[in-house]
Amino acid sequence: MRYQESIYAKALLRALEEKDESEIKKILKNFMAILLKNNDFSHLNSILGKVEKLYLTEEGVEKIYVESASPLSKNLREEIESALGKKVLINEKVRPNLLAGVRIILNEEILIDATGTQRLAKIFH
Repeated sequence: MRYQESIYAKALLRALEEKDESEIKKILKNFMAILLKNNDFSHLNSILGKVEKLYLTEEGVEKIYVESASPLSKNLREEIESALGKKVLINEKVRPNLLAGVRIILNEEILIDATGTQRLAKIFH
């Protein structure tokens, strides 16, 4: 790898700052060409993940994953953000097998598991 993924990520994030849509398209096209030239294109997904983390950190936003049996209401989204006490980006996954409730995952750890399946497991174990 010619440059570390974190170097690519920081460079891309800085290049995209305050650009309009047409400029962003050009920058991304050039960025991908650089990755291809440097034989680093296979690292694209990881680099983009690092770009996202850097951006969210700079904006003071925490990314969380919420699994629920049905889509979250706007009210529940607001309650989750309020309970965490910070701005959050919610990545929602509907999983009917959870029966009811929600599971909130932060930093790859289950923060809250208030699902129907968890409640049933506690009752029967």
